[in-house]
Amino acid sequence: MKMMVAFSVACILCSLSGAQTNVVDPHWNRSVRVRQLQPEAHAYEMAKTEAERLSLVIKMINDEVISYFDPVEDMECLFGRHIEWVLVGKNGAKTGIVYFREQPPHDTGPNYPSYSGVGWYLSFSVDFQGLVSGYCLSNTHKPLAVLEMDDRGTNWVSGTN
Repeated sequence: MKMMVAFSVACILCSLSGAQTNVVDPHWNRSVRVRQLQPEAHAYEMAKTEAERLSLVIKMINDEVISYFDPVEDMECLFGRHIEWVLVGKNGAKTGIVYFREQPPHDTGPNYPSYSGVGWYLSFSVDFQGLVSGYCLSNTHKPLAVLEMDDRGTNWVSGTN
């Protein structure tokens, strides 16, 4: 959680300083992308209901603000503290979930892996290069305990439970 807050601050500082990063194109200015994402990020932060957040995310997908092969930093700038990293692979691949409504209190950690949430959410996978490799909007929940890493350690697959 502290990392998300730190990264959100870094996004803001990056946009103010004009610092450059080499994501795909060495001439790409990261602060330009951050400024492009700020209206959507602000709108999501201001949305109060699950329906408002769902509508905003559908619009972001339709407008290609959220798309495959975007750097994970885009998702972190859009959703910041709302991302819950739930599965992390050995090679750096990971899965994040953004719940569109507040979740009921639940225990977390290795002894409580089966919490699956309630309501609408955006789930997205990030590959070992830090790029979004897939995303899904759903209101169907599957306990996380039935997911496991495949033999190569690159994808999450349904387990035998």
